[in-house]
Amino acid sequence: GGLAKKMPLTSLAFFIGAFALIGFWPASGFFSKDEILVLTFSRNQTLFVSSILTVFLTALYMGRAATVAFWGRSKMKKKLREPTHKMLIPLVILSLFSIGGGFLGIEKLLETSADHAVRPTNPMVVTLSTLLGVTGLLLAFGFAKLSERGKKRFQAAFYWINQILVRKYY
Repeated sequence: GGLAKKMPLTSLAFFIGAFALIGFWPASGFFSKDEILVLTFSRNQTLFVSSILTVFLTALYMGRAATVAFWGRSKMKKKLREPTHKMLIPLVILSLFSIGGGFLGIEKLLETSADHAVRPTNPMVVTLSTLLGVTGLLLAFGFAKLSERGKKRFQAAFYWINQILVRKYY
């Protein structure tokens, strides 16, 4: 915990990567996630539902990781610092591509076949995935703010989900 204060550049790179992984616009993950969701929505509703739930779970997980590692209470006695430039330079490069890589249209450079033309977006799918991503993040942040008593009440209310997670999906 507490890495945001001790390692601000690493923290920023993590948050940029998390937004790309969740698929928020304008991060690169948005463009690939959007195309996959639109395609599954039009062809396979079961796969679409599982994919859209994965958007929610990814946001929930990344929000939890951020709150524990970067904003949580530090339990380490060891003094932490930013990594050397050998690690920071790749982090910065990857972060820049995570922010703007989706706009490059790299598939146009790699694909020569007209079979892989960019599909049109579906505003309903984009809105739903964005809402589920934001909901997952808000739930993760809200859960982190709960008191121990509140967490125990939440665990009791959703006992079956808690058991699945505690037992690591059995």
